[in-house]
Amino acid sequence: MTNDAPQADPDLGGLTVLVVDDTPESLDLIDAILSEEGLEVRTALGGVAAMASVRERRPDLILLDLMMPGMSGIEVCEALKREPELARIPVVFLTAMRESEQELEAFRVGAVDYVTKPVKPEILIARVKTQLRLELLRRESERSARLAGLLAAVVSLGHEINNPLQGITGALDVLRARSSGIDDDVLAELEVVAEQARRIRDVVRRMAHLAEPEFEEYAPGVSMVDLDSSQLDEREE
Repeated sequence: MTNDAPQADPDLGGLTVLVVDDTPESLDLIDAILSEEGLEVRTALGGVAAMASVRERRPDLILLDLMMPGMSGIEVCEALKREPELARIPVVFLTAMRESEQELEAFRVGAVDYVTKPVKPEILIARVKTQLRLELLRRESERSARLAGLLAAVVSLGHEINNPLQGITGALDVLRARSSGIDDDVLAELEVVAEQARRIRDVVRRMAHLAEPEFEEYAPGVSMVDLDSSQLDEREE
């Protein structure tokens, strides 16, 4: 015996759809259809309640009845688009067949799609899922862009650190070559400088590894300068 019931989409599980309508029966019907798809459904009876619900907790998509008393769907959508924190929530309008003239106005104020009433479950599900997938792709694209910018900043910072670090390591090499004329106190301080340079080098290499492995070639090698007197004597010999 096969199970012909629709299967919930695991990629969309947990996403929230706010359904706004002035008819409780319509809210209940759409709630039942979308809940079976694994979506979290919230409902709002009218435009004022919808705005309060959105401000309390932002949904991933809004299903908005076009014609409602009091605050219409057009007015709700316009109010959403005026608020930067809410403007990017995708809005799908619910429209009756006789409201075709208002559909152009719905798109003008920022709707991404519409579903006609009476609602056909398969069409409702398909259009809601399509818009939710597009919303996930948009978010992923934004995350990728932010990550790319962060990685570029890390690489740039690594280069900025690398330049003075190369100067430090070069100076240490010069001082090492002239160490026979340096007293013990200065040698001890130079050893501290060499240790700090090594730590900086390690930080740069870790940054490079996180950002782009190829950047590691720019991290200068800093060897510890062991300037104890016994090794100085050996070099002099």
